Amino acid sequence: MPVGSIVTAMRSGRVVNVKEQFHDHTNNSDSLNFLIILHDDSTAARYLHLTFQGVLVEKGDYVQAGDTIALSGNTGISTEPHLHVDITGYCTKAPCQTLPFSFINSNNPVPIQGRTYQAYKIKRWQLR
Repeated sequence: MPVGSIVTAMRSGRVVNVKEQFHDHTNNSDSLNFLIILHDDSTAARYLHLTFQGVLVEKGDYVQAGDTIALSGNTGISTEPHLHVDITGYCTKAPCQTLPFSFINSNNPVPIQGRTYQAYKIKRWQLR
């Protein structure tokens, strides 16, 4: 995923944390740009390795699934440009326990480069 690729929200929710001041290609764990969206079911989506000034929403904004929210990058510990996305129980400090999730338009558990995916609602039993 080249630096500057459009990132859209997997699910609706409120923007609760943003960091976007670090430049790409630093390969340093202390220089990770990210965006966290808290969903109505108290899970959170974390979008990591975003580009410098690549967050396109503000803390406190409510976004809908499919809204453009950021631009991909290559910040933090990263060997090449990409987007790292995961779902957690609302976790504010690493390490965070991630939750399994799937994409509506794919039966393949491994994403394929160049394909667009849409998130699927997490089953309630996965949140315990």
